[in-house]
Amino acid sequence: MLVYAHPKDTPQTMGVDFFEVLLRVLDDAHKKGKAPDLLQLMLTQHESASALVWLPRVSWLGSLRWQVPWALQGGFAALATLLGYKPLPDEFIKKRV
Repeated sequence: MLVYAHPKDTPQTMGVDFFEVLLRVLDDAHKKGKAPDLLQLMLTQHESASALVWLPRVSWLGSLRWQVPWALQGGFAALATLLGYKPLPDEFIKKRV
């Protein structure tokens, strides 16, 4: 797992909320024997201002390694928002209390 540091004034971080939702979505899907909800994962990741990096060792691709995944993820996140998804689903927030 690649972890990075960010300035304190970063409005959206890939922190505890992100990882808790990610792991709860994956656990819930595993318990039900289903694939995780791709739209939920993409929206949660996009809201955390993070993106996957494709082909990290292929340096000649430059910033395309993260720009293309970021754009695709943004499209999925926009679709999820239109369909009523929330970055932190209520059922997962309630479990934290």
